[in-house]
Amino acid sequence: MEHNSFDEYDEIFNLFDSLLIDKKESRSRKRKWREIETYKDRKRLHQELHDLQNYCS
Repeated sequence: MEHNSFDEYDEIFNLFDSLLIDKKESRSRKRKWREIETYKDRKRLHQELHDLQNYCS
């Protein structure tokens, strides 16, 4: 048996998951993940700005 990375397993499980749920729910789930990623990006950028302001002071 080959040694697969967790990312490969995750991708496989995601493919199975996408087959088991209907398209509408899948779109909703993707939208939620995008919202979470956007929130994390904004939080990271805010922290970087804060760090830069502290660095320049």
